[in-house]
Amino acid sequence: MPSDIELAKKYLKEKKLGFVFVKDGVLIAQSRESGIRDLYKTAWLYKEYLKGASVADKVIGKSAASILIEIPIKECFGIIISEIALELFHKYGIRCSFEEKVPVILNKDKKGLCPFEELVKDIKDADEIYLKIKEKIDGEG
Repeated sequence: MPSDIELAKKYLKEKKLGFVFVKDGVLIAQSRESGIRDLYKTAWLYKEYLKGASVADKVIGKSAASILIEIPIKECFGIIISEIALELFHKYGIRCSFEEKVPVILNKDKKGLCPFEELVKDIKDADEIYLKIKEKIDGEG
């Protein structure tokens, strides 16, 4: 029987998802959307169910890492992951694997930082990063 993280990776790639949560061999949450907003909303709505889950995500930057740490998840896989996201996972004892490590997560046109990464670029603590993201998304109403 494949592990939760192996299942999460399989679903992510085969279904072309943005992210997927697997726990105890069961797919418990998924999204076709990429980006922070849907990950944040899923984490906020289903936090109790997601605790201890394994997550596969297309792109994991500092912002996504702080959301996953807040849940907290058991382990994660990122197709693309930033160096600071890896550092955060290591600091909080969350196993993480990846295909490609990048210095930072860029915006869609690759000319600057992702807007959420820009928002939290000077914050080091995962709890503070999460609160800043929450404040921004909740403020969008």
